Amino acid sequence: MQVIDEVTRNEVNSKNCKRIIVGWEKEGGWIEGYTSHVDKCIPACIQYKDGRIEERLILGSSEAGKNVFFSNLNGRYMCRLGMDNETYLRERYTRGNGAFPYHFERRYEAVENFSLFNRKQKIVGTKKTKYPISKHLKYTFGLEFETSEGYIPEDLCFRDGLIPLRDGSISGLEYSTVVLEGNNGISLLHQSLHDLRKYTGFNKECSLHIHMGGYPLEPDRIYALYVTCYRLQPALQNILPALTFRTSKYKASGKDYCNLMPAFYSFDELFQGLVGRRYMGSLVQPHPNDIERKRKWQINTRYFWLNLINMICYDVNKTVEFRFLRPTYNFRKIVTWIYIFNGILKFCEENWRFISHDLSKPLSLVEIMRRAYPKDVADKIEGEIIKLSILVQNQHKNGDNIGQDISFEEELFPEDVLL
Repeated sequence: MQVIDEVTRNEVNSKNCKRIIVGWEKEGGWIEGYTSHVDKCIPACIQYKDGRIEERLILGSSEAGKNVFFSNLNGRYMCRLGMDNETYLRERYTRGNGAFPYHFERRYEAVENFSLFNRKQKIVGTKKTKYPISKHLKYTFGLEFETSEGYIPEDLCFRDGLIPLRDGSISGLEYSTVVLEGNNGISLLHQSLHDLRKYTGFNKECSLHIHMGGYPLEPDRIYALYVTCYRLQPALQNILPALTFRTSKYKASGKDYCNLMPAFYSFDELFQGLVGRRYMGSLVQPHPNDIERKRKWQINTRYFWLNLINMICYDVNKTVEFRFLRPTYNFRKIVTWIYIFNGILKFCEENWRFISHDLSKPLSLVEIMRRAYPKDVADKIEGEIIKLSILVQNQHKNGDNIGQDISFEEELFPEDVLL
């Protein structure tokens, strides 16, 4: 059958097209047409009078598109046709949880969906923001946002590079970014945070984890990173909520997901302690507690604030994970921590031969920033570190020892001031 393609307005064979909704009839029905340009359509659910729900393609550029809205309750686009106002408002503004409303398989690890999301990101707007310090980012970074409620629309997940994942420790979904890098990565992160704030929420059960990639995979340098981070623990405790390293005190599960690092006096001892077997010269063998990389929660030694398991095991996703951050959608605060972690890695990579292995000697976080960055950059980061300590002090005075009260963040870390 020959029909008119609703996008191109050219005559085409209907066998090569999809049937779509292109408009509405006054009595409440809809008008159908055909197109082969399904990328111009919105997949949305229509609810029939008998209660059936069917997903249809609706031409977004037509009048039909105006009747489509995103249901945060169900995590999908829906058609308002035949829907009373109360149902519409509840569907649109109630944040749901417990489902996975996406058209691809639910995974536990972002790396399993990297190929699906590859090169589908787009920063909205014609002019990308230039972030002054981003040129000093030597390492790639990726973030894991744990949520308690809400769903990000599937099309925005691809646009923002946010991969929805399953996590049994939270009531919502975890959204993990694609691999980010430099100024473009910071710009995409800014966009992602806007949509995370709009569509999702978090509670005390949630955390924010940041992965950094590109650090040299050599035992001596990995041990230098461990030593540096171990010696930084006192300094970090001054700028983190009191119960950061004792999550069992407030998590519903009663488990500790972010422990302080124990003392290891050599790389061999570190490897033995984290992997449970001797180091035999390979940093790509699977961890014995999760050989197929499908049950990461069985690796108890990944629950230190500095997670080195991916760096010393497996042959993919060779990153170091920083696990101690409380959930936040404040862009400037998150970027501050990315610069801090980048500075720590840069300091260790460049000075690993000279780093003392004396675990009893604390290190200054500010001093490390001054060794890693030019003076003007280090000065800015030092100011942000001071603000982090003020934030924790304000939270503590307000009776908040877990960093849940984020009302102080906006004044200390204004997002309209570039860092």
